[in-house]
Amino acid sequence: MAEVISEEQPRDYPPRLYAEGESILENKLLNHNIKMGDVPVIIESIGQDAWNELKGSPIGIIAKLAESQFVWSGKTVHFLLCRQLRIHKKEIWFLVGGQPIRFGLNEFGHITGLNTGSIPTEKFEPKADYKAFFSELNVPGGEGPKLDELRAGLLVCRTWTPEKRKWLGLLTLQAIGLYGLHHNSRIPFESAKRVFDEEAMNTYPWGRSAFEALVNSIKMLRHVGKTYTVSGMVYVLQALAYDSVKCFGERYGRVVNKDEIPLLRWGGNRTRKTMELTIAEDIKAHGELRVSKLVMKDDVRELFHTWPDEEEDPALDNLIRDIHEDKFVKGYWDVKKTEKKRKNVNSNAAGDSESPAKRQKVHNVKDVINSEGLGSGEEDAEKKKKKKKKKEKVGSAEDDVLEDVSFKTVVDLVKQLNSRFDTVDTSIKEVSSNMEKVIGDRVEARMDEKFEYMEKELKQMKERLNAIEQGAKDIVDVEKDIGIAGVSKNLEKEFANVIDGKSAIDFIETLPNNTRAAVGRRRGRKPSSTTVKKVVRKLATAPAEGGAALDEKKEAADVPDKDEEVLEKAGIKGDNDVYDVTDQLLAGDERTLPESEDDEEELIRIERINALRKESVKLSPDGSALNPLSNISERIFPHIGDNGLTCMRKNCVPSAGIYDPLSPVDPAKLQKLKEMMAPFKHLPLGRATDTVDFYRILITERKDWPDRQYGWLYDDHIAAYLRVLRKRFITRVPFPFHTKRIAFIDSWFVSYWCKEYDQFKIKPERIKFKGTAYERLVHGLEPKDQQTNMKWIEDVDHLYIVHQIGGNHWLALDVDLVKGHIDCYDSIVGQHTKESELSVLEACRPFTRMIPKMMNEIIPPEIYPPRFEQFSFRRRNKSRVPQNSQVGDCGVYALKFIECLALGVSFVGICDENIQAIRVKMATEIYDEAPDLLAAFDVQ
Repeated sequence: MAEVISEEQPRDYPPRLYAEGESILENKLLNHNIKMGDVPVIIESIGQDAWNELKGSPIGIIAKLAESQFVWSGKTVHFLLCRQLRIHKKEIWFLVGGQPIRFGLNEFGHITGLNTGSIPTEKFEPKADYKAFFSELNVPGGEGPKLDELRAGLLVCRTWTPEKRKWLGLLTLQAIGLYGLHHNSRIPFESAKRVFDEEAMNTYPWGRSAFEALVNSIKMLRHVGKTYTVSGMVYVLQALAYDSVKCFGERYGRVVNKDEIPLLRWGGNRTRKTMELTIAEDIKAHGELRVSKLVMKDDVRELFHTWPDEEEDPALDNLIRDIHEDKFVKGYWDVKKTEKKRKNVNSNAAGDSESPAKRQKVHNVKDVINSEGLGSGEEDAEKKKKKKKKKEKVGSAEDDVLEDVSFKTVVDLVKQLNSRFDTVDTSIKEVSSNMEKVIGDRVEARMDEKFEYMEKELKQMKERLNAIEQGAKDIVDVEKDIGIAGVSKNLEKEFANVIDGKSAIDFIETLPNNTRAAVGRRRGRKPSSTTVKKVVRKLATAPAEGGAALDEKKEAADVPDKDEEVLEKAGIKGDNDVYDVTDQLLAGDERTLPESEDDEEELIRIERINALRKESVKLSPDGSALNPLSNISERIFPHIGDNGLTCMRKNCVPSAGIYDPLSPVDPAKLQKLKEMMAPFKHLPLGRATDTVDFYRILITERKDWPDRQYGWLYDDHIAAYLRVLRKRFITRVPFPFHTKRIAFIDSWFVSYWCKEYDQFKIKPERIKFKGTAYERLVHGLEPKDQQTNMKWIEDVDHLYIVHQIGGNHWLALDVDLVKGHIDCYDSIVGQHTKESELSVLEACRPFTRMIPKMMNEIIPPEIYPPRFEQFSFRRRNKSRVPQNSQVGDCGVYALKFIECLALGVSFVGICDENIQAIRVKMATEIYDEAPDLLAAFDVQ
């Protein structure tokens, strides 16, 4: 009889590892150790011939994957890892849209094409002398090598025999791809030995070994802070998502070769749309989520694999058999969840409505079985009839009793609730009467304070406006009541203080004394193209770095709007609906983020990079190398030290075409620039043609400047070098920057943008984004002669902007569109104070406030769900950003910051000692790479 009852219930399946939405990995960032960025160095070191052999090897899938330019999507894999079932065996199951998806040995072999047979247990010794090879790499005896040791080998292997270079390549592929190990972790010894024997290499079950490493890493996951790291071939999990969840493959997979194995079939993509929405749409269209639950086999025994010391998992066995026999219970996990809730609610009432009847039926059957006098068939028949009548009678009585109990229970519950409501009502009345007087007194006092405060603020605002109208130069507002000081200083005085080391505050919040008309020319240069002319006509043209000054409107844009501050503090919203899009209004410091702290390992790495880079990057004023180090020059950039140390920034992987932004200038290219300028050598500085003066401002040494502001960069210098970087992005092969998901924003457009903000902050409805130049910018169509056609969010994650504040200072901005955050890199910080941080934030409001609304209006919501807050902002600490102590080179610093961020390399080497050489190189590169570039500025 027990078997009959169990058949009425669904078979047990594995439960969720965590309740839905409560995984310990939720809201964490996924990292991995796959290092495809090492591939260009590997190819160059071991040679193309050896690399081609690697692609034909049993683990050649790693080499082919590196060449396929597979786009990693951590969001996709993270989505799966947060939705695991509790599995005791060596495999992983995910629950997506109520459907179980298996990641087992069969699936791994199907996706990678690797051998997943049994791992040999007999002792193996290769024919070649692997011990001597390992000794040459300084690998301890009886252990496999680690990536750091292999990287050191890559630096010296070019003279090795083809066989040794092939061995080194195979070991490196295991470290960077097959096992995806941390650079300081060792390859399994048994796997490492196989590369020295061709037969063992061809027969070894690489698939099983790699699968075990990946699954073990997932099952032992632990998060550190806001991140967690998965070792192994994590790309396989992304391919599994595309292969198993049909809508993921259709929406995000991007088929690049339909005839290949899944790992090479999919090109991958960054997942921008919410995956839950994609699932919901698929369920709506097809009735249920379309998935492939597992790689099906004809014989069910092929779906089970054995591992040493593996636990039994009957629930998993049930699931696999039911799927194979097409008996899978749909909605199993949803049903279990519903039943659990129902039992919790009704546990004190009648319980499960059918269970008493079932218990009674089982009791009656046992009575019949244990009764005596079952000798004759007639007696059996008679007793069965009596039993049937009795059961019917009992069942009917039970139904009546249950109905009566249920009704009485409901009545009792209602009475209890009524009683509790009466008690609560009485308590509320008592509390209300006691608090009414207290609250009234406090509100009245608070309102008095508020009105008194508003009167003070309005009075200060009127005084400020009067002072501005009368042409006041220096204004200091002190708000002692709340302890916040807003300070406006004269830049000339503050620059002098910074140089002398006397300044106690940041110099940025300023109103220049020598303000000139906005129509003043920018060293005689103006854009010639139709687009740029329109921009300039709309702009209050503000030359940079103190060379000329701002118009009054530009000054007002850089000073916090006191009208908005007063209304904000008083809790009154003006005619400005941007509040519900950006800041609501949030206090400025609430949207500025503190500096992040690096872990101990990263700090050690940064110290090593700083020491080596400072030693190697020493440039003379003419742009040549100063005391070149032969041992440094032999290394392949970005490798700068032993054990594979690179000068890459954290989490950045070097591209195949990376270059050193701080390398010495090319003498031949510099000579061409000098020849162009030679006919004007006899003319004083500032008296030659605009083209010559453009380059003279860049290359003239500071000691020869006719005045202290001569070498400060103008808008056209910033625009010219950004166009060089953009040209490299579009045309250079191999691609030089660490990612293609970036965009360099044209400086002329930035000026136009900032001017528009003057109207936006008054009334956002005045500025339309859709159908304007802003939409072309978001779609990668600006500037018109350097279009990338790369759309924000879909193709671009980061914007790089060089921004002018105060009329004479340049900042570099890194805008993270995905995180809704802006990092500011400032080369002249002075001292970090609350006032200086807020003043810089205010100067960057055109981006923190306008970008969210721009994206909401232009980008479809299914790609970018609307954000209703402004971007967060952080001015990086001066300990993280090189400082321009001698003042006057902030434009050069800002451009180099942008270039290094795009390349993914450290800032070390950008310093006052090297800045003159950097200027010479910058001028040379503009003239060499884009000799017709200045035509855009209508240079005579």
